[in-house]
Amino acid sequence: MKGKETFRVYPGTPFCDIGECPYREAIARCYSRGWFLGMAATRFGPDRPLERAMLAAVLHRVAGCPQPPRRGLFFDVSPRSYCAQAANWCACQGILPGLGQGRFFPGRAVSWEELLLALWRWEGCPGGGEAPGEIWARAGGSPCPRTCSGPCPGGRPPRRWTAFSRPGDSCPPGRIG
Repeated sequence: MKGKETFRVYPGTPFCDIGECPYREAIARCYSRGWFLGMAATRFGPDRPLERAMLAAVLHRVAGCPQPPRRGLFFDVSPRSYCAQAANWCACQGILPGLGQGRFFPGRAVSWEELLLALWRWEGCPGGGEAPGEIWARAGGSPCPRTCSGPCPGGRPPRRWTAFSRPGDSCPPGRIG
């Protein structure tokens, strides 16, 4: 990947930069469902961090692109942006809210904890309403604040997540978005 550019298009996708990715088949499946569109016509960007705009766009597409009940919630998201409807919808659903003062921060990299919290909310807050940080702490990590706005110092993710990232890391490049 870095320093090893592959220029052959991966089957089932228009992407020429995922041939060496261990998760290329998952990317192809998500592309075939219309969830991942890539960074450009032939580039997925597997080495790029997942941004809040990307996460919102994917979750919105998976939900079938519903219309948000409110628009224009964030002054830092242009109404013409690819993520405008997605950011508004995710915020209205409580899945990926803004970060205060009318800001969504669409270009900010998603932390591991922020991804975990968004996916927990996406699933309807399973576990009897117990926040991911509480579940994480019970699994042997340190407590994570309910807002999960930053890394959880010294914490450890549940074993099943360790293949993806370490606490405090940005979401692994190309995983979603």
